[in-house]
Amino acid sequence: MCKVEKGDTLANISELYGVPEEIIIEANSLSSPEDLLVGQLLLLPGANTNQAVFQVASRASMFSWP
Repeated sequence: MCKVEKGDTLANISELYGVPEEIIIEANSLSSPEDLLVGQLLLLPGANTNQAVFQVASRASMFSWP
């Protein structure tokens, strides 16, 4: 599962979790990639969670550059 945040697009969610856009659209019955709403939970079948956890943590500014 992924919670849509402000500024998220289907393309960046797809890249972040390693799930093709078409799969996300089908799994969530979206009529188009622009149908995302802030706060919406998306089912991401087969998501690459190891890479996504690191990228989500980085995106949330939990880490800073030295």
